[in-house]
Amino acid sequence: SMLSQLLPAPLLLDVACCLVGILGATAWLGIWSYLAGTGRVDPKVSRKIVHCGSGPLFLLTWPLFSAAPEAQLVAAVVP
Repeated sequence: SMLSQLLPAPLLLDVACCLVGILGATAWLGIWSYLAGTGRVDPKVSRKIVHCGSGPLFLLTWPLFSAAPEAQLVAAVVP
């Protein structure tokens, strides 16, 4: 993949993917918190959307991690 060409060391690739996942999760939470805070979405609905959407978004990051054994540990930091 393009990321593995930019970051040839598996640990660097995994840390970069972890940071991408954390930034994505933070953005996802921020969007729905903002919408709930402004009254555009009911807070209960916002919370449910965050919980239902976070898992699939995390699953989308899995293919980005390397096949190294430590990649599982680095990926576990995201949730």
